[in-house]
This record gives sequence, structure tokens and C-alpha cells, in this order.
Amino acid sequence: MLEDGRLVRVGVAVSILQTYLQRLTDISEESFDQATIYNHLDSQVDAIQIHPLYSDDEKRWGDGKVRILHAEIMQQGEINSGFLLIGHRTDVLLEVIFQEAVRQPVFGLTLKNEFGSIILTTNSREFDGKMRDFSEGERARVAFGLTPWVESGRYFLSLGVVSETPQGLVPHDRRYNALALCFVCLS
Repeated sequence: MLEDGRLVRVGVAVSILQTYLQRLTDISEESFDQATIYNHLDSQVDAIQIHPLYSDDEKRWGDGKVRILHAEIMQQGEINSGFLLIGHRTDVLLEVIFQEAVRQPVFGLTLKNEFGSIILTTNSREFDGKMRDFSEGERARVAFGLTPWVESGRYFLSLGVVSETPQGLVPHDRRYNALALCFVCLS
């Protein structure tokens, strides 16, 4: 990659494109390095709100029995990149803490386009059936893998943890539009 007539980056096309697109949007390298320290934050810090992909459009609700502490978006070895490639496997990793005991929680995510149309929604119940019960103070890590075939553009990722009761779903921590993602095509 050339910048002001100087060679500033050499490498595979994906890596160079991500560097170029990050510079276009003034995303600093410091914000990406923050992702590596999330696991060292205590459970009182809301790591989602300091996430490099955090969306100011986030709406949060729930009874607080479970808190989503941390999320990572991984694609081709890059963590929390400002730009994701269409048609490439993308992993969404969540870490939660149980503030109270919860029976058989359901972890979920929803991907929406910038106009609010749902592109994809899934939850842990679709894959593994019922989860085990969790005790107060326990932490859980949950991973979702997807290959998004979407149009280039901006998308929002909503995250959540609920449980089922005879009266219906009980939201524990719902983070609507928590992260803003940008998908690009290389062709």
C-alpha cells in the first residue's frame, strides 16, 4: 500500500484492504489493540461500551440476572476489524457472567441491515437443544459461526441472553444494535 508516495504496507490483499479502509474512517490502531485486554477487565466494566465496533444506537434491557461482558468478532485471524469480508466465515464470541442462578439460558444474536431489516437471527437452542443451568458467579463463553452473504454496507449486531418460563421468554440482557459492522466485497 502506498501513502503519500511511500510504501507503508506490504502483504496479502485482505490485510492491505482492511488497513486502507480503516485509515479512510480514521479508526486508530489503539482501538483495535483494546480487544486483547478485555479478558483482564473486571466484571463491573462494560467492555461492550468500549468495544471498537460499539454502536451509539444501542438499546439495552433485561432483568440483569445475566450480563454480557464482552464480545469479539473474528474473521481470517483479525479480531474486531472495522471491515468484514462478505462470504467469509465470521465468528461471534460472547462472554457472560451470571449475577444470579439461571435455568437453561438461551444465547442469541440478530444481524440487521442499516434500515432495520433482519438478515439473520439465531440462538443456542437451534444448535444444542437446552443449555445446562448456571449458578450465580459463573461465567460462560458462547461462540456463533456464520458466513454472511450480504450486500456491502453497514449492519447492526444485536446480542442477548434470555430464559424460557411457562409465561414466555424472560430477557436477562438484551443489547439491541450493540455493534456496528461493515461488510465489504473484494471482487
